[in-house]
Amino acid sequence: MKTKSAFTFIMDFGHSAQKFKAKCRFRSIKLSVGILLLTICISSCSKKDENPGPPIPPPDEIVRVDNNIYDSDGVEAFIFTSDGIETEGLIYLPEAYASNNNLPTIYLIDYMEHGNYTVATDEFAKLIYAVREMPNFDALVISLKTLPDIYTYPPNQYQGCSDLIKDMSYHVDSVYTENSSKTLVARGVEGGVVLLTLLNEDPDENVFDNYIVTDSPSYYNNSVVDLIQSGTIPSTMLNKKLHFSYSSSNNFEICNELIDTFEEAQYPWLTFESKEYPNSQFASVYPVAFAEGLQFIFD
Repeated sequence: MKTKSAFTFIMDFGHSAQKFKAKCRFRSIKLSVGILLLTICISSCSKKDENPGPPIPPPDEIVRVDNNIYDSDGVEAFIFTSDGIETEGLIYLPEAYASNNNLPTIYLIDYMEHGNYTVATDEFAKLIYAVREMPNFDALVISLKTLPDIYTYPPNQYQGCSDLIKDMSYHVDSVYTENSSKTLVARGVEGGVVLLTLLNEDPDENVFDNYIVTDSPSYYNNSVVDLIQSGTIPSTMLNKKLHFSYSSSNNFEICNELIDTFEEAQYPWLTFESKEYPNSQFASVYPVAFAEGLQFIFD
């Protein structure tokens, strides 16, 4: 067996070291190139789209749909101010409005539904459709342009919602119509707001005359029952109409307790009608409830 000299050993070691360094430099170059390519890719992917799609609404509101029920030229947007904040509304103007601005107004309170229900974005359209289907009848239909994510709870947290709609009605009165007749419509939680708005109207500064409510929730209905039974509702209210309805999704006992409480109160200023839809669900009953409520109000 041959033994390497010291000189040969040193030379072999040097060559091995050089090869090791070369490999390290090659790996370093590969790593640098990889990082550079990754950076370019990330930059390219994050580059702003030159042809962006429609803007996505903020998470605290949803845009309505019309489902081809009303013509776009029959609806216009407007700006009103409530509590120092500018808000955008929508108003439906029927063909008759071109020659007659003395038309009643119908206001829809329509927010996102909380809970397990899919948000309905066509309530405004369905209400317009119900108005258009009534023979020999024309009215302005008004609501907010978007569906805000607002949560209300009785007995006091409904007030901001009610005040917003009232401020919108003042603007509409000043710009669009000379008719003082105002109807307030809502389903679900917003229906509870309508009921409390009715019972808390100021006889000296009355805003709404008619009310249509469908499927208000139990916690609102219980609060309304308590308010009626407290005996604090003014006897000097101006004449009003209320159409209350509920579907099989709602609590039968609590809804009927509310109906009985209204009937037992025998308010001389209130014309009241109730309707049960036993074979309908909350998610689908509102078009029929709106239509039948309008027929009762304007019959």
